[in-house]
Amino acid sequence: MHLCAECGVPIEGTKGSHVVQRPNLVSDEVADAVGDRLVVFGFVCERHRQPVVHPHPTNRYAANVNGGRGWTGVRLEFSDTVVRWVATPESQVER
Repeated sequence: MHLCAECGVPIEGTKGSHVVQRPNLVSDEVADAVGDRLVVFGFVCERHRQPVVHPHPTNRYAANVNGGRGWTGVRLEFSDTVVRWVATPESQVER
C-alpha cells in the first residue's frame, strides 16, 4: 500500500502520470529539455494546498514502468535533497 509521505493517507488509487512543477533535475541537458514541468509516473496526494507527487521508484531505463516502453529514467533531486531515479515519458526528454 502506498501512503502519502506528508499526511499518511492511502494514495493507492492515484497511480498514473503526474506533473512535478519546477523539478530540480540533476542533468542540465535534461532540465533544458523539460522546462518547468516534468511528467512522472507515480502517485499523488491532493489533500494539501499543492498536490504532493510521489514518483514511483525506478532505474535509468524505467524498466518497471510499462516494460520500459515509451519511458526513461531521469535523476531528480527531491525536497529531502536525495537524488532518485524517476520515470518520465521519453518524449519529455527528446528534443
